[in-house]
Amino acid sequence: MKFTCRSEATRQFVIEKAATLFNMKGFAATSLSDLSKVTQLTKGSIYGNFKNKEDVAMAVFEYNLARKTYTIRRRVQEAGSYRDKLLAFASGFADVDPTNSTAGGCPLLNTGIEADDTNADLRKKVAAGLLNWKNEMVRIIRGGMAAHEFRGDTDPDHIAVSMIALMEGSVFIYGVMKDPAYSGIIAQTIRNLVGSIENRE
Repeated sequence: MKFTCRSEATRQFVIEKAATLFNMKGFAATSLSDLSKVTQLTKGSIYGNFKNKEDVAMAVFEYNLARKTYTIRRRVQEAGSYRDKLLAFASGFADVDPTNSTAGGCPLLNTGIEADDTNADLRKKVAAGLLNWKNEMVRIIRGGMAAHEFRGDTDPDHIAVSMIALMEGSVFIYGVMKDPAYSGIIAQTIRNLVGSIENRE
């Protein structure tokens, strides 16, 4: 029997209320009672709009990722040169915009760590999100190469993947160490990486 959501408005309300909860506690640790408490809705009201808890987790992850992606894209669009756009991607990644961010850190990192061995569908969602970010960075790099801002022998995929690894690593290290000095070191490494592909001719 095909599932039919009772109310799109209620579904969206649950997603928004559960966004921080899932990002901080994770899929496995978040119970239906937790969802009822944060939404002030009965379990029946919640599951009248979602097939199961996994359905809630999928929708919440997509919502959190969309918010983070919006922050990044806004920073990139405001930048002028391709170099600045690439650095703005990293800056937007680390940005905590109180009007458009979710507590608990990067949804890709949080969800990916939890889902890699436990939830194949959620892991695939995370992989698709990472791939989209990588492809956006590749487009920026290729634009810079076409504009002769970046060297012609640059490997866009290599740079994009390296930058994402550094950005995610920065979030992880700060989350564990709670020391911004480590984030500063990684930010400088990203600047050095971008500087290494600049066309000096």
